[in-house]
Amino acid sequence: MMLQMPAAEPCSDDYHPRPRASSAIAGRLCDNPELRAALEGGGGVLGSTVAVQAFDELEPGAVHAGSLRVLSSTVIVAGRSDVIVEQTDTGQVLTGTRGSNNDCRIIFRHAYGRVRCELRTMTTSADVHLGFLDHRRFEEVQTFSISRPRSLHGECRGALWTTLEFRAEALCEVQGLVWRGGLLQIARITLTP
Repeated sequence: MMLQMPAAEPCSDDYHPRPRASSAIAGRLCDNPELRAALEGGGGVLGSTVAVQAFDELEPGAVHAGSLRVLSSTVIVAGRSDVIVEQTDTGQVLTGTRGSNNDCRIIFRHAYGRVRCELRTMTTSADVHLGFLDHRRFEEVQTFSISRPRSLHGECRGALWTTLEFRAEALCEVQGLVWRGGLLQIARITLTP
């Protein structure tokens, strides 16, 4: 006969368990009830005014992998790795924790016809994948690949500021973006109906 033993508590005072991957990334994102509750009308409702999402409204720190954070105009959905709100010389930015395995979705609380994203890539980063997401199933409708800035002799130290702007056709509005791969610093997202 086998007896079940209770699980022992960790002995170390420094033990802080990582949050389990919540349903924020499990399965299809469009079916996530926590995310749908944070979106106006459950998603797909068109925005009526211009919205600017900077990251100054958050305290600097991590959004842990598998969790989401609701902001005034967007919802940050951290995928397989943490994302960080970090103070820089130009204000707070949303950035990653790893050089090449970042995974984050920024879902807009409304759908928009035009999205403008201001970001910076670092010379020490890997290549980056960015995609704009549709308002129905949060699937990619337009993708961009940003190669790591390189110098002729590998001595470049600095960062490349880039502004991406996407204009959707009527009835094909976008409601988010996905970022995978290398390290980025996202400074501001401007959303226009």
